[in-house]
Amino acid sequence: MSRAVAEIIDALALEDLTLIVHDLGGPAGIAGAARMARRVRGIVAVNAFGWRPTGTFFRGMLSLVGGSFFQEFDLLTDFVPRVTSSSFGIGRHMDKASRRAFRAGIGKKGINAFHSYMHDARVCEELYKQADEALTGPFRNLPLATIFGERNDPLGFQPRWKSLFPAAHQVVVARGNHFPMCDEPELVAETIREWHRERVAPNHR
Repeated sequence: MSRAVAEIIDALALEDLTLIVHDLGGPAGIAGAARMARRVRGIVAVNAFGWRPTGTFFRGMLSLVGGSFFQEFDLLTDFVPRVTSSSFGIGRHMDKASRRAFRAGIGKKGINAFHSYMHDARVCEELYKQADEALTGPFRNLPLATIFGERNDPLGFQPRWKSLFPAAHQVVVARGNHFPMCDEPELVAETIREWHRERVAPNHR
């Protein structure tokens, strides 16, 4: 995934870009963009982290969800796609037909890929090393914004971001869950636009 991010940036010849990452896309996106760090002007973390998972709860969750038992259970029940398409996930403003279409698009291959990705997230030390070197190196002085759902930061990612980037602009979406951009899309979009105008490109109004 990190290589894919780098290849997209290169193929599209992107310059002066703002990297917006979500969940496990945090470390993957940051490590990928770091391969051409001079092109990045700002970072937005939406319910995302950017470092090696630590702590019993965090690593235990990755072990559980990335394990073969949970994977087989999910293949039988569509548990993760159903939760993800609910109002707790992306479905707050979707009708039943749209939720069904979302689940159908995932399919068995998507479920397998998700659980493999979660398994890899626990052991991908080189990726976390690259992300850490980027956050403490070429990205350390970049403008940063974080957007989290009020109900979904049990691991304290926002305070961790604030410790890394003291000037970070942080927003909490009221009643938001793991996908605040789906809970309050207009609010999240306007937050990013205004932050970009104020912090990333103040001379390009």
